[in-house]
Amino acid sequence: MIDPEKENEVIKVFKEKRTMTVQELSKLMGCSVPTIRKRLTRWRVYTSYNRNGRYYVMPGIPGFDKNGLWNYRGIRFSRFGTLKQTVIQHVKASENGLSASEIGLLVGLNPRSFMLQFRNIPEIKREKIEGKYIYFSSLNTEYLAQKEKREVAYRERLLQLPSDSEATLILVDIIRHPDTTIKDSVRRLRRKGMSVEEKTISNLLDFHKIALKKTPGMHS
Repeated sequence: MIDPEKENEVIKVFKEKRTMTVQELSKLMGCSVPTIRKRLTRWRVYTSYNRNGRYYVMPGIPGFDKNGLWNYRGIRFSRFGTLKQTVIQHVKASENGLSASEIGLLVGLNPRSFMLQFRNIPEIKREKIEGKYIYFSSLNTEYLAQKEKREVAYRERLLQLPSDSEATLILVDIIRHPDTTIKDSVRRLRRKGMSVEEKTISNLLDFHKIALKKTPGMHS
């Protein structure tokens, strides 16, 4: 049986350190790992969704952002629980579904390391759009609304693409200057008399899935 005073001391240290592993807590408490795991359940701790779920944090410690996520020294936690629960929550709550890369950016992990587990789960469905898989809610009403908004966004992006002749000039400039930024490309093209905006080039690159440095602070 664990002495209540000892337990309070451990909790105090745990909060001060912010994150700890079960092994560290077991050593600090002077008890077995199974006993500590029972205490962790009682304390309602959060478990990291990366680092193999090795780290824990007490309630009230994480400063969750608007997405319900908290990153502490590279250790990531979610208000929603596991990585799986977190992805499901965000896919279902998204306006127009999420691609693997969008999910990866959201949770701060390489999507290749975890997206395979989302191929066949009841809560979400995936569909290939524009050559890449988009993940939607599996609830039909939510799915239809998300897909429609995704298609509307795609059509709007098409309207912001340059003409074929302008696209050719832009792509030629990029081929000739592969290490350039979008801002530099705009500057060169304008010197040649072409009226072009950074957003137009960004849309063209996204459409053709071409990676290029973007002007700092600019978002496509």
